[in-house]
Order: sequence, then C-alpha cells, then structure tokens
Amino acid sequence: MTHHTASAPDSTLAYGLFLRFLDSRLEKHFSIYYTDYYHRFAQASLVLGLLLVLGDCAVDFMVFPDVTANLSRLTLSVPLLMLSIGYSFTDIARRNWQAVMAGSLVCISLSLFWVLARIDGQGGAGGLSSWVGVLNFTFLELYIFVILGVQFRIAFGAGLIILAAFMYAIRTGISSEFHAFAYWSYQVLTVFILAAGVGWWREWLIRRDFLARTELERARDAAEAASLAKSTFLANMSHEIRTPLNGILGMAHLLQRGATTPTQQHQLDRIIGSGRHLLGVINDILDLSRIEADKLELSQSPFTLPELFRTLDALIGSAVRDKGLRLAMDIDPALTGLQFIGDGQRVGQVLLNLTGNALKFTAEGGISIRAHKLEDDETGLVRVRFEVSDTGIGIPPDALERIFEAFEQADHSTTRQYGGTGLGLAISRRLVSLMGGSIGADSQPGSGSTFWCVVGFAATPSRATQTALLAAPEPRALPQGVQVLVVEDEPVNLEITRELLEEAGLRVDWAENGRIAVEKAAGKRYALILMDMQMPDVDGLEATRRIRQLPEYAGVPILAMTANAFSEDRRRCLGAGMDDYLIKPFEPDALLDAMERWLGQPPEQDVGVVVQ
Repeated sequence: MTHHTASAPDSTLAYGLFLRFLDSRLEKHFSIYYTDYYHRFAQASLVLGLLLVLGDCAVDFMVFPDVTANLSRLTLSVPLLMLSIGYSFTDIARRNWQAVMAGSLVCISLSLFWVLARIDGQGGAGGLSSWVGVLNFTFLELYIFVILGVQFRIAFGAGLIILAAFMYAIRTGISSEFHAFAYWSYQVLTVFILAAGVGWWREWLIRRDFLARTELERARDAAEAASLAKSTFLANMSHEIRTPLNGILGMAHLLQRGATTPTQQHQLDRIIGSGRHLLGVINDILDLSRIEADKLELSQSPFTLPELFRTLDALIGSAVRDKGLRLAMDIDPALTGLQFIGDGQRVGQVLLNLTGNALKFTAEGGISIRAHKLEDDETGLVRVRFEVSDTGIGIPPDALERIFEAFEQADHSTTRQYGGTGLGLAISRRLVSLMGGSIGADSQPGSGSTFWCVVGFAATPSRATQTALLAAPEPRALPQGVQVLVVEDEPVNLEITRELLEEAGLRVDWAENGRIAVEKAAGKRYALILMDMQMPDVDGLEATRRIRQLPEYAGVPILAMTANAFSEDRRRCLGAGMDDYLIKPFEPDALLDAMERWLGQPPEQDVGVVVQ
C-alpha cells in the first residue's frame, strides 16, 4: 500500500477537537489501519467488561441479597455485552465495529444507570447516590474513550450521550435541589473532560505513530523502487553495451589472426586493449551494484595459490612487462602445497585490482606480488597475507583511507593524469570484507606503496606441486567435423562465433531465435548447443526447456552465451536446464575451452552442436 503524505508530520495533521489528516487518502488509510489494528483490542475489552459486570453483580448479591434490582444486571447488561462480543466476530464487524461497539456501550450504560437507580429506590447501597455510581460512570467514560479503542470522533458522541444520561438520572433520581444537582454535575463533567482529554491525546499519539510509519514505508518503497530501477537500468545497459562490444572485440580478434603488418597488429592490439578496458569498467560498475544490493554471492570451491598466481600473470603480466617494469611473484613455501576452499576467482579479482592500480601509478622499477602464511586463527582457518608492492608515486598518509571509497583517488588530478574510475580499490575492500578479511595500504609519497589484505581459508593438503600448477595446461584436441547449432539473433555475433568454431574444425548450423532452434533440434541431434537468452519470438530460457523435453536431448550440453551478466541470470540459465554460462564479450580461447570441456571425445558421426 502506497501512502502519499507531506514531508513534515505537523503540516499533515490538522489539529482541533477532531483530529484529521489533511490528505483525504491518508485519512482513509488511517481509518482502515485503526479499524484493523484495534479490532482485537475491542473484543478483549468487551470480554473484560463482561467479567467485571458479573463480578460486580456477584459481590452486590452476596452483600445485599434482598435487593432484587441487582439481578437486572444479569438480564440487561450481560445479554447486551454477549451480543456485542458475538457481533465482533462477524465479517461485517471488521469494517463497522466502531460505531456498533460505541452504540452497544451506550445501551449498556443506559441499562446500568436504570439498574443503579432502582437499587437506590429499593434502599440498597451502591446505587447512583453513592461513590459506586460515579465510579461506574467514570469506568464507562474511560471505556468509551480509551479502553474500547474507538476512534475519538465516535467516542466523543457516545461519551456525551453517557454523560447526559447520567446527569439526567442524577436530576431525577437523587435530588431535585439545584445545589446538589450542580455539585454532582460538576463531578461527572470533570470526569468526562478528563476521559475525553486522555482519549484525544491517545489518538494524537496513534496518528503521529501512524504518520511516522507511513513516512518510513514511503521512504522504503521509494528506495526499493529506485533500487529496482537502478538494477533494471544496469542490466539493460550491460546487455546493450556488451552485445556490440562482443562484436568489436570479436572482429578485432578475427582481424588479428590475419594481420600481415606490424602496424596492423599494433592497431588491433590497441582496439582489443581499449575494448577490454571498457569491459573492465562495466564489470566494476556491475560488481559495485551487486555488492551494494547484497546480491553478490561468494562461491566455496577448491583453488591453489600457484594456480591463482599463474592466472594473474597471464592476465596482467604482459601489460607490466610491456611498460618496461619487472614483475616478481613470491608464494610462501608453506602455502604452495595447500588447497584452499573459497572464492578463488574473487581473490584473484582483488589481486588483479591491486596490481592494476600499482601498474597505473608506477613508471619505472617493478611490482611484487607476495603471499605469506600467518598464524592460524582460533577457527582453524589458514590466514594468508597478500601484498602488492610497487615503486610508484606513493600516497600521502591522509589519503590512505579515502582511496578505498568508491569513485575516490588520492588526488582528483590523478584521474585526469592516470585515468580510472576509482572503483577497483572500493570493490576490493568490499570483497575482502565479504570474505571476512581486512585490507589496507602502507605508503609514502615518492617511495612507492604496498597494498595488503589478509583472508582466512579452510585448507587441505594438495598433491599437486608448485611446478605442475605453474606450468601451462596442455592443449586438448577439439573433435573435428562436429556439427553445432548457433541460435543468435545478432548477425555480427553469429559471424564471429561461426568463424571461430569453423576455424577450430566444427560444422556450424544457425537459428535466429528459440522457436527455430527447437524446430531444428527436433529434426537433428546436435552434440552441443550454445544458447543466447534475449531473442525475439521465443527466448533462450524457454527454448532450452522445450529442447530438454525432446527424447534425445536429456544429456546434450546446452551452454548459455549471453550478454546478461548478473548472477541471477546465471541461475535462471542453469535453472532452465543449461549446463554452462559464457558472458559476452568472450575471448576466443574461452569459447574454444568451453567446446573442449563439454564435447569431450568425438561424438558419433551424425551428432552435431547447436550454438545460439
């Protein structure tokens, strides 16, 4: 339910005898809220009132057994209370109980005053002419204004009727003398004002609380809507940027394979480098968005530090050496024989960010990446301290904390001189925090910097040696002549995928949407399917579900190849029946590695692969 209120509570709540909200919609929502919230209170109050009447009647009967008027309470007040309680449990009572309950209490008051007047007439004690009468009146007024939970504007009318009835009973039943009537009237009028004041103040507090709750709900709804809009915008922008970027990088890779001159090779390297930089910026923005929305999930998979460092060298080593810098990597011997359980990919992302930051601000000298074993903590985790040191420009002490904030650098002028979005260190800090670790930096201007992080991992001995892990994996032969189906609605992406696969010795078939892919799969059994997500007519998720229903496709690999890069997109793909997930833009080697991983041994002669 969305509430439209003013920004300040006092400007929305109109004061007077009857409180109200200036916004009619808010007043309506308050009435609904009030009715729903106090319905159970009203039921409990009526049951309590019934018990009090029965107890009062029992006590009076034991003290004054000859006063027959006392039995009238049982024949009048009790049935009325029981009818009110019964009515409160009906469906219609949830919408109209306030007026009916107030009317019921007025009837009960009139009957009670009549009984008390009869008790006076029969010479009993505890009638209208005693403190019991005033006490009953006081109890009834507090009941209508406070205990029963009736809204003030309804309670005020009912309370006035009860006041008038009691004053009339005093005038006719106690004394006709004016001074006695005036005395008693003053007493009961004071009680009425007190009860009404408490009731008005009570409703004022309730309205203020309701308004505060409404403001919080409105702010929460606005924040959720803004978060959803931002997530939707980022998802759409990510897809719209990744799709053409896949075409740019893919075509550059294809041209690079046929480049004949050093100039062409250099120009294509520049195109690919710029494209990768743009992709890195997109990934950083998406990572930061996922972290802020608590949607980034860490995996718990085995990895080793030598393997992690080898991957890091493959990703950034050439860039370091091309700049004329030295790159040194050192792993504590106590860590090389261990296999850790954690998100090795995110650990690598942190080290890549720290190394990229060092590369950006280092013009000469070198960069060192180290991993040292610290004392194990009380939980039995192996604590590892990673360090990335450089011989760059250094950082002033007062900027060391600020550089880990999003979009921040030590000096805003460095953005113009060195470039960058200022997201890498912020993402690294949040990733390390998610892993339960700590991160920091030690630096002096002109003396270089050392960025460090400490993370604890569960670990087991690894049979693999450092030498084996640092060695490049032996290439696997891709089965030749296997037919694949590419389901892709973007002609440029199709052209890139087709040429890469055909160059690797595969035969490629093509479908431009999910409906055609299902039709082709029904007529021929392919060995593997690469499936895009967003397509006209039938999307990749629905096409995968339909293909999985075909008798011959229960075990055929279906790989997502999509520009939808969020973790929920991956879950949706796997949930629809896909086996793997490639994000556009992809490196040619990543596509071919996926083919080798899922095709395995050469299939039978008539088996093919579908790529969407």
